[in-house]
Amino acid sequence: MRNPRRGPSFAAAATQFWGGWLLTLAGVVSAVTMPAKAGTLPVPSTFAECSADGNSSFGSLGCTAGGIPGVPSSMSAGVTLSPIAVQAEAASPINGAFGAGGRAFITYSFQVTGGNPGDLVPILIEASLVAASSPNSSAVAELSVRTTATGNLPPIYGVCTPSCTGLGLLPFPGTVSTTAFSGSAGDTVTLSVSVSAAATHQFNETAGAFADPYIFVDPSFPNANLYSIVVSPGVDNSPTAPASAPEPASGALFALGGLCWGAARLRGCLRR
Repeated sequence: MRNPRRGPSFAAAATQFWGGWLLTLAGVVSAVTMPAKAGTLPVPSTFAECSADGNSSFGSLGCTAGGIPGVPSSMSAGVTLSPIAVQAEAASPINGAFGAGGRAFITYSFQVTGGNPGDLVPILIEASLVAASSPNSSAVAELSVRTTATGNLPPIYGVCTPSCTGLGLLPFPGTVSTTAFSGSAGDTVTLSVSVSAAATHQFNETAGAFADPYIFVDPSFPNANLYSIVVSPGVDNSPTAPASAPEPASGALFALGGLCWGAARLRGCLRR
């Protein structure tokens, strides 16, 4: 007669053991081959500061400053998230007291998703970097990209007027190429613009700068369609049609802000 307290047979125990082990192994394989999904990316970091004829202001997304009554210089700068862009403009009339200047910047995160976690994926960052100014003034637009795959601090690309000499900026090629790991949440883009309109008694001074990027997987990469790009909450990462940049007029405020400032227009008004 069989003892009711006796445990399962060796064969049954072996079946349970190997069955459980195979299920565990299947779970591990499933986890390894599971496509990389988007994580929770941090919100963008933004800042703008403005100064004109000794008056100053600042804000997280924008600022303006005006000069003394009668002969005011002016400064405005700002960041938009949708569409993503930064812009700054400054003006100082013939009788401006101290001139105007300021800057705006944004740092936001992006992530490659799809494929397997850790896949090395080539990405491209296409952008407009525009800078223009009158002879005695200056404007700079900068772009830098950092990914966990590239390691050390990346080069900073820029366009400048009158010159980028001494600023340590690489000439902007129009499209920056780099790599990123699928699933990594430590990749960032930084955009920065700065302008300065000199005080002068000879002619009006103006300066303006603009930047807007678009991040995408290199379409020449095999299986590029398996991957996609996600960005920080609220940031719009989308392409726009190219257009030419306006030239600053000698007697009027650089048209950059008047034509472009507004979320619906900012991305499309200036391209390479």
